[in-house]
Amino acid sequence: MSEYEALWSLFSPILKIHNQSKGAIGRPRRNDRPIFEGIMWLTRAGARWQDLPPEFGSHQTAHRRYQEWIDAGLIDLLSKSTMALAVSRGVIDTKEAFIDATFVPAKKGDVIGLTKKGKGNKIMAICDANGLLIALSPGSASPHESSLVDTTIDACPLNEIPTTIIGDKAYDSDELDSSLLKRGIRLIAPNKYNRIRNHEDGRSLRRYRRRWKIERCFAWLQSYRKVSTRYEIKFCNWVGYILLAASNLMSSRIMR
Repeated sequence: MSEYEALWSLFSPILKIHNQSKGAIGRPRRNDRPIFEGIMWLTRAGARWQDLPPEFGSHQTAHRRYQEWIDAGLIDLLSKSTMALAVSRGVIDTKEAFIDATFVPAKKGDVIGLTKKGKGNKIMAICDANGLLIALSPGSASPHESSLVDTTIDACPLNEIPTTIIGDKAYDSDELDSSLLKRGIRLIAPNKYNRIRNHEDGRSLRRYRRRWKIERCFAWLQSYRKVSTRYEIKFCNWVGYILLAASNLMSSRIMR
């Protein structure tokens, strides 16, 4: 059985509807299954399109199909469908959640920011109490993490967002706390060294000890090499690899 069997079972109905809408004009389409497997192989290996093994078909066909799926929003739809299934199976646990960001070096393309680490992108993410990704917000690496919290929460497709989110010192801000409280969300973060008046006690910060879950989550995500370093010119194509990796991690947990 393929490593991506669970994800394919979710994607194939989406593709069937998409292909029917296109009609049967021109030459018969090559079977989507090996092309999908090839794209997932590239996502994991971080290889160039030209290095796609022949059993997955020609790299030109695979690249065209991937671009078609990106432009039609099918990869994004797959991500949301996977999340919806995880919720229905009771896999997602939102009694608490963890937020953080990771830097990704970018070799070229649009939507790139300059930082002390060099040029790149930033992936803001939220994971649930089980360490599963429930929100992703990739973008330029330049903005500070605390300014991207609302955007990341808005990217969460769940009907009920977590009411407690735990982050590191970068998120210790009275303004951010106030903004999130208006949305019914409590943010727990250790106090910065220069804070005059501490606002977190030891009891709430015990939950901070479990923040390793978001770090582990990033480690899983960046085991897909197309995610850990960006070579794509188009920002949307790189985001597609992130969504495929996250969806595969989620679907693997669902099908256990």
